[in-house]
Amino acid sequence: MTIEKINIDDCFNIRSSPRLFERFKPTDGPVYDPQTFEQITYRCADCKYQIAFGDRGFQKHTGSKFTNLTKVENDLLDNFVTTNKLEQKSFLDFYCPTCKKPTRIYFSDGWGGKHGDYLVGIDFGLTI
Repeated sequence: MTIEKINIDDCFNIRSSPRLFERFKPTDGPVYDPQTFEQITYRCADCKYQIAFGDRGFQKHTGSKFTNLTKVENDLLDNFVTTNKLEQKSFLDFYCPTCKKPTRIYFSDGWGGKHGDYLVGIDFGLTI
């Protein structure tokens, strides 16, 4: 089994949520509502199937060691992260619904910003 790093820029619509929602000039672009968590969408590199994750999905997996993968797949990914000294905080994992590729997304989250928003940032992802 080969482990591959996910190209974050190609496979995610955004790398963090919420995006910058303030603007000072009309030309600064759209304003995002700070009370609305914009979903982070993952697109499988193999089959292009898209999966959207909301804030509750990330909150549920914060600090959790629960995995949806087999013990062998979980151990492979854990060993890869340890061997390559990749910093990990939290993760969520799944099988792509169409191509069944085991996928794990590592993320950082917390509360902050001016309004006490729930913030999520995608750190990296791995597939087998």
